[in-house]
Amino acid sequence: MQFTNKVYIKNFNVFAGPFLDLAVGNNNAGLDLGFAGGLGYDLSKNLGFEVRIKKGFISMLDHENSSFLFANSNTVFQIGAYYTFRFKK
Repeated sequence: MQFTNKVYIKNFNVFAGPFLDLAVGNNNAGLDLGFAGGLGYDLSKNLGFEVRIKKGFISMLDHENSSFLFANSNTVFQIGAYYTFRFKK
């Protein structure tokens, strides 16, 4: 779940906000809380591209030497394309 605020400047956009992810797996299960931000560009009214980075605050590995913040936390870099449906009312 991600709560993103997006600001448009002509065809460019900047976005940022917190996220809450659920990690599931054999050895790692739990919640990851963090912050995401990125940049986007609209090629047309409907098509655009974006890059974003997500940084978790909670250690996802259960080690004796890991601290609550940042140690062994997730960092994700994403590149994507999007298509927006704009229906007229």
